[in-house]
Amino acid sequence: MEKKEIQNIQELLEKYKKKVTIKIKPNQKEREIYKKIENIEEFVLYNLFIKPTLQKKIVVVLIEGKTGTGKSYTGIFLQEKLEQLFKKLFPKKGVEKFDVEKQVVYTPKEYEEKLNSWSRAPYLTLMVDELRFLVPKQQWHSLMSQSISDANATIRSVKYESVKHGGIIIYNTQTIGDITKDIRKTIDYDIILERKGRKVVGKIYDFFVERYNIETPKVKQKVVGFKKNNLNFKIKSMIFKLPSKETRKKFDDLSFNAKKDILEFKLKKVLGEIRKHFKGMRNYEEELKDDEVFESVKFLAKWKGNKITFSSQNKKLLFKIFDLNNSDFKNKFLPALYNEAKERGLL
Repeated sequence: MEKKEIQNIQELLEKYKKKVTIKIKPNQKEREIYKKIENIEEFVLYNLFIKPTLQKKIVVVLIEGKTGTGKSYTGIFLQEKLEQLFKKLFPKKGVEKFDVEKQVVYTPKEYEEKLNSWSRAPYLTLMVDELRFLVPKQQWHSLMSQSISDANATIRSVKYESVKHGGIIIYNTQTIGDITKDIRKTIDYDIILERKGRKVVGKIYDFFVERYNIETPKVKQKVVGFKKNNLNFKIKSMIFKLPSKETRKKFDDLSFNAKKDILEFKLKKVLGEIRKHFKGMRNYEEELKDDEVFESVKFLAKWKGNKITFSSQNKKLLFKIFDLNNSDFKNKFLPALYNEAKERGLL
């Protein structure tokens, strides 16, 4: 295998259509594992994510990206892949099928119960979907930081004692700024998503502490990689596909049902205060100027280039919150949303 091919996993995936023979010399413990690995994708997923969990570790993964880049679908795609591979490599471990209900945290009130359940169950992965629009900003920052701290201490010991392997916790958020600086260095992988046409591409980084000045050490990022024998693998980027259709449908339904009541209550409270200044008259332009209102609507929308669309479920929720009918939505609400998005430099 040529060295330059090793440096870019994406070239390998496309050139060999995921059918690459990796000529390495596994140790005795890994020999049986590598017999079951069929392609370069599985090779990378095993070495980056699964192998550390066999050493009692909780692997913390941050998926960050702007609205519409596909953070949630990327997370559950990764969960599906990892659970399938884990079960294939270790038939006596893991679970037969990824459970999008038990393995995704949709709202803050679910967090503690699902985390405790996961820490004692054979599931490999757990994802905390983005919650920043359901709770105040500081509360979201606090939950993220405390959760990651727990993952590196209490959860790790409970998980290993219960099922004899660690796990992988995935967090979705818009920016790494949602996590305090002292906690960032404990994140194992930071996947920064970018949508390129119909593809979702993730650049994968890990963290290290630069100590040129011991008084002010800095947490920095580097392209993720690993060594195998005399080969250095650098994973500059990966293309993330959609999860299975069945999983997407169930995820969308569960996410909508879990979040709709919180969003509705939150938005109606904010909108009620705004309308007091307009004597009961609807003014979508003014309502959308409020940061909390706009961010919540943006969260419900799908952004494709310069086009804003909504799923049928999210549209129904908007109709209920903003007292809309089809005509008002098309002729008043959408134009106001496009104008506000342009004002904010999003279109």
